[in-house]
Amino acid sequence: MSRTKQRYIDGCRCIAGVVPFREREDGQVEVLCISNCRGDEFILPKGGWETDETAPEAAIRECYEEAGLRGHCVYELGEYAWTSSKGKTQRQWFYAMRVTEELAQWPETERTRRWLLLDDLLQLCTRAGMADALRVFASNLPSILAAEPLPKEGS
Repeated sequence: MSRTKQRYIDGCRCIAGVVPFREREDGQVEVLCISNCRGDEFILPKGGWETDETAPEAAIRECYEEAGLRGHCVYELGEYAWTSSKGKTQRQWFYAMRVTEELAQWPETERTRRWLLLDDLLQLCTRAGMADALRVFASNLPSILAAEPLPKEGS
């Protein structure tokens, strides 16, 4: 995707992502993760936050592009710094996103989707930022499950 409108703060690329979740009939919470570009790791949907959108809007857009999900951001999980393997620092904002639709076709269908129970994903995901967002998600789960969508004018 084009990065002509990519947002930077203090020289750091800004990233927005989600913890996409759904409740099963038995009350268990599942979170969707996707394969990374190399296909060797499962990660949360995330990507560049552009200058013409809010962070929640960017997070929802990235989740659609990478995972083929539609939904609503309902809870801000925080801001995290992450340094890539190339030594570039990113600032990442994560949101809990209640999934309302799972599409059969989406822009990045080469990615594998995988629904996991929250406890299983907490053990699987160790990447800085994402693991932090998952821990905040887990510790605030009752509030997240009761939350309404965030206002469109989010951060």
